[in-house]
Formats: sequence, structure tokens, C-alpha cells
Amino acid sequence: MKMHSIMYGYRKLKAQIRVEKGMPGLYVDEMGYMSPLECIKQGVDFEQISEGERQMLKRAGYRFRD
Repeated sequence: MKMHSIMYGYRKLKAQIRVEKGMPGLYVDEMGYMSPLECIKQGVDFEQISEGERQMLKRAGYRFRD
């Protein structure tokens, strides 16, 4: 995952999808859980993500630039 924000700058971070209480969430190594709104605020851009992971996050409210 590639992320850019005023607070963190351009950085490559590792993230994983965790399902808790039936809802998938994005967990970033250095930042913890990131909600869909937080991803928008931070300007998160996904570099490597499978189609299955993309669909899972879309159902949870995350948005992707195509």
C-alpha cells in the first residue's frame, strides 16, 4: 500500500484485511485500524491488492480510484 498525507508524507506501508464481527477492516502496521473515512483523509492509494480483497473492502465502504 502506498500512502500520502500531510502528516505522514509518501510512505510504503504493509496492511492486511481483518474480519471482525463479520465486517472487514484495513489494519496498517504502523497506524492500526483505518476506517474508510480515514483512508480518504490520508489519501491512501493501494499498489498491490487482489481482486478478492478489493471487492471485500468495497463492500465495507472503502473506495478505490480506477
